[in-house]
Amino acid sequence: MKPRIVIIAVNYHSDDAAAAWLTDLNWALGSLRGEAAVILVDNSVRESSDVFFRRLRAVDSRVIALKAPCNLGYFGGANWGWTQWQADGVGHMPDWVAISNVDVAFASEDFFVRLHATHYPVSTGVVGPAILSQARYGDWNPKMTSRPSRRRMHAYKLLYQSRWLVNIYEQGARIKYALMTLLHRSPDMAQAATAGGFREIYAPHGACILFAAEYFRRGGDLAYPGFLFGEEVFVAETALRLGVKVLYDPSLRMTSQDHVSTGRFRSETMAGYMRDAAVLLADRYFP
Repeated sequence: MKPRIVIIAVNYHSDDAAAAWLTDLNWALGSLRGEAAVILVDNSVRESSDVFFRRLRAVDSRVIALKAPCNLGYFGGANWGWTQWQADGVGHMPDWVAISNVDVAFASEDFFVRLHATHYPVSTGVVGPAILSQARYGDWNPKMTSRPSRRRMHAYKLLYQSRWLVNIYEQGARIKYALMTLLHRSPDMAQAATAGGFREIYAPHGACILFAAEYFRRGGDLAYPGFLFGEEVFVAETALRLGVKVLYDPSLRMTSQDHVSTGRFRSETMAGYMRDAAVLLADRYFP
């Protein structure tokens, strides 16, 4: 049977989270499990990948476990897994392709059944679910409701020059959002809790992005030129170029463990990736 849904996750030294993600995914697929292809790309670059893969297959013997040739980054690993799956002679475009971190969990058994059954507009290319933070920072979606200004994107280039500025900025944003959530003033949380429908946005959060077949039919791909961070803007700008809609659907609910692979405080290396992404996005899409 040709898969109607392809789910691709990328692991980087988060084996326990990956095994838990796979267990949870099988629950979330429900009656669609037999119509889904599950691909897990290991970016960890280690000799013990085979041990990890045996652990995954003990959870689900049907999982397609792939060892990346090197650490390809988040979308780099996802794109590599997607192209490997296509290169195996599948010759088939599924209805949906989901790209996911392994530090998320699906909050309802009918997650993918609901996704597949929802009648989104024909021009829909991307859907972002509600991603509720276990650290009580509210709903991570929408990542951006509207397209940012050129001034804002180039300001990030300056902000991300310093690791300390990055951490101060991010911790301040988390504290602000946590306070808004406690005061029940977060519009995103209110929408996730009460809205019955979906709405158009600019960019979904990268922890889990759902791509409709229309995104690929119109020429979209997963070939983000950066290593890490900024994938959301790449997806949003690709959708704009293709003329497909990006939707936020709060009826699809997930939870997140928050930064299992990358950490909550940015190291010098992570801050460098953020700096590189800020320069790439500002110069490429907001010249």
